[in-house]
Amino acid sequence: MNFVIFAVVAVVAVALVALTIEAKQKRRAALGKVAERLHLECEGETISGVLDGIPLSVRTQFRGFGRHRRLYTVFRFQLTTNLPEDLSIVFETTGKKLLTVMGAQDIELGLHEFDPKLTVKGRNEEEVRAWARRSGVIEGLSRLLEMRNCGFKIKKGWLTVDLLGLEHQKKKASFIEDLIYQLVSIVSCMSADHVETSQILKID
Repeated sequence: MNFVIFAVVAVVAVALVALTIEAKQKRRAALGKVAERLHLECEGETISGVLDGIPLSVRTQFRGFGRHRRLYTVFRFQLTTNLPEDLSIVFETTGKKLLTVMGAQDIELGLHEFDPKLTVKGRNEEEVRAWARRSGVIEGLSRLLEMRNCGFKIKKGWLTVDLLGLEHQKKKASFIEDLIYQLVSIVSCMSADHVETSQILKID
């Protein structure tokens, strides 16, 4: 009886290892195909390079342990314009703002579309508000908030988007490529030099 149980456990373990290796190979193949199409570099499960003048990287990362272990695809894009000093913006996939840490004060932008959802920090509040009211920034943040299964943050001049659920996408390469182009468009919009403010959202 003990031998039978051991044999079953061994078969299950081997099957899990085989599935893990197969999934890893599929991810690498998808990322390699994207890199080739977009003329970017790919090493293992990491893409890097410059697209439309915007430095970027894409990599996979497992987070959590046991049943809570999840695969994320992490997209990073450099914002190619001067940002307010020490600017930090965070949006969690839960849609809830982060708790204030160590007394740091969250900046209210006066934009009702964003204030309930985004945790915003920066050295100069007025400078942050002025930047956030640029029409390109409003459009970019709005588009980021519309993305499903994604959390994002802006910190140290980089936009980082964490995507959950890549393993469920049947056409992984096309999905990743489309998302890269979408995010490059968003970053270009947010990095635009024009400073007019939007009249669509009510500003206090």
